[in-house]
Amino acid sequence: MICAIESAFLIKKLAYMEKKQFLCKRILNLEINIKQFKTYNYVRN
Repeated sequence: MICAIESAFLIKKLAYMEKKQFLCKRILNLEINIKQFKTYNYVRN
């Protein structure tokens, strides 16, 4: 029983970490896209 609870906790923790990592990557990608967009507009004007 303790084993099952521990593994469930670990799975939850892993899922949480993956979610966090995914969000961080999305935010980074957004920042990169914004920078590229700004430089593109700057070059175009």
